[in-house]
Amino acid sequence: MWANQLRSTTWGIYYHARSFQGLITDKQLEVFKSRLASLPRSAQEDERRRVYYAEQLAKLEILVERLPASLTPKTSAEIRGAVGLLGGPLVFFNINRYSCDALALVPDFEDAIHIPLPNIDYHKLKSMQGTFLRFLNGREEESDRNLDRVGKLVRPPAQARRQEVSLPDVLGFLWTNVVELVLDNLAIHVTEDLPRVWWCPSGPLSFLPLHAAGLYENDSKDNISNYVVSSYISDASSIFRAVNGEFTQPTDEFRILAVAHPAGCGLPGTMEELEIIRRHTHPHPLITLTGNEATPLAVRHRMKESNWVHFACHGIQHPQEPSQSALILANKTRLNILDIGTLCLRLPNPEFAFLSACQTAKSHLNTPDEFIHLAGGMMAAGYRSIIATMWSISDSSAPFIADLVYQKLFEEERPDYRQAAYALHDAVKKLRTEMGGTYMDWVPFLHMGL
Repeated sequence: MWANQLRSTTWGIYYHARSFQGLITDKQLEVFKSRLASLPRSAQEDERRRVYYAEQLAKLEILVERLPASLTPKTSAEIRGAVGLLGGPLVFFNINRYSCDALALVPDFEDAIHIPLPNIDYHKLKSMQGTFLRFLNGREEESDRNLDRVGKLVRPPAQARRQEVSLPDVLGFLWTNVVELVLDNLAIHVTEDLPRVWWCPSGPLSFLPLHAAGLYENDSKDNISNYVVSSYISDASSIFRAVNGEFTQPTDEFRILAVAHPAGCGLPGTMEELEIIRRHTHPHPLITLTGNEATPLAVRHRMKESNWVHFACHGIQHPQEPSQSALILANKTRLNILDIGTLCLRLPNPEFAFLSACQTAKSHLNTPDEFIHLAGGMMAAGYRSIIATMWSISDSSAPFIADLVYQKLFEEERPDYRQAAYALHDAVKKLRTEMGGTYMDWVPFLHMGL
């Protein structure tokens, strides 16, 4: 699976760093360095201390020797084994200037299934990506999750308006030319018991809403929600780590952290979300941080004590430097992607993250295959199931989605993060079919991970 090694290489650094947890801690390393530097230089120096530090140095050398084995790419057999534990297909997309096709790994199938995509090419997708992003930028302010969480609507110039592509056009194109072909090749048909499918897009396809592909006019049933429950992954190795429990330290404790902007900040729906979480999580332990309490330091500290985390706040996608994309906390302080990603060394049992903020799963133009966005940071930190947004979300639809998701997840005595994809699927479908939600309301919500 050489192609898999070219994806999400940035977060791979954090994944591999976590694999060394327990071998030697940052504090131990610093103490060792300082004491080594302070060794006496005289002939009367303590021989026992010299022996001790020589032994510590030998341990470090062993650690270095173990490094290459840890960085060895997962074999096809290992990845197929992980897919078997998933219980559903894993679909990679190869989108480049020379070919466009998909490769599906299916449980109980020894060989991967190659799926040609003859009706699309790189330039066509690139053009659609550009037109689609211009359309979105005309509908939202790039850095806001503000009133209605769609942002202050920026009216595009007349020329841009004439070039707009409608969301139904995009979703129909994705269905007819991509998703329908994949489902046909995987022999997936409409059924009451929907299977899971994990999508791993690349190139310009990373910017387009595969999870919402379909023909929705005239009550058509030809849409993805009638066939599968969709999730995204950054690369196959992330699924391998998750299903094999590499991030898990078994514990019976359960605690959820909810971080929300206070009333008066222009996001009244965030406090509504907080009350929804309180209602559904009772009697489970709940930690809340709002207003001036919600500093980056306090949030990171509380994340270490919690299995689940919910953010209801502003989110920004930095247009030039993706690692500086952030959640906006108290006094306009920021919890950026790297702040979140580095928590992979410190979170004991991260399970589920709900990022109810704008653009938390929006890919960056210069690094579409790297998943350098807030949801990718959460996955790097070890969270195995994540609900996020592809663009800005409305302040009215966000509490609606959160209410239905948590209602589903807390039906059991011990909530199961593996049900989050199903819960989101049902909530989005209800918003679309029963509540009259617009495309801009329901399409942004997506799921990543298990």
